[in-house]
Amino acid sequence: IPTTKLDDISSVDDGNDCSSNNIAALLQGNGYKTGFVGKWHLYNSDDTEYDYWKVQEKIRACGFDAAEGIYLENLNNEWAKYGSFSHNMEYLTEKAIDFIDDAVADGQDFFLYFNPTAPHVSGDVYEALLDYSCRDTPEGKLSREPVIAGMTKEYDGGCGDYRLSVLDRANGDTSNSVLGSIWVDDAVGALLGHLEQL
Repeated sequence: IPTTKLDDISSVDDGNDCSSNNIAALLQGNGYKTGFVGKWHLYNSDDTEYDYWKVQEKIRACGFDAAEGIYLENLNNEWAKYGSFSHNMEYLTEKAIDFIDDAVADGQDFFLYFNPTAPHVSGDVYEALLDYSCRDTPEGKLSREPVIAGMTKEYDGGCGDYRLSVLDRANGDTSNSVLGSIWVDDAVGALLGHLEQL
């Protein structure tokens, strides 16, 4: 692996990390539907402006049929200034469920690379839970809140009430590690529950 980014590099023998030498490209070539959701640290860019759809195309070119819910880097990096968003596990989980549903509907085996942004030292999870909406995302403001069994669906107040439940279950601990772990645990539980239901 010549760099830490997913790029083809012609100056290196067999430097085809994007087009063939990665798990998504390998599985895609063997009939799997491949998808990515979450934080993507593998993009090599000198762009001065953040373009969500350009990043999406680049990820798709590296063996992924779908690339959704993309967080280009950590939330404290320069690219994050281009939007009003923070951690959003409901958004990422819904994108993952949509990908799974599409693969199942198509009758395809699938591979999903799901990479949550939380818990992490970048981006304040407490602030994300209190000050941001489930509709605030890197691709812009969603037209509706995500509705996810095991997360937001069980709460009459939707996303806002669900996020308050994450804070309640932390028993006063506002650290990224505790709040982020609860939030990610709920997301993984929702994904596993959805898979079991299917």
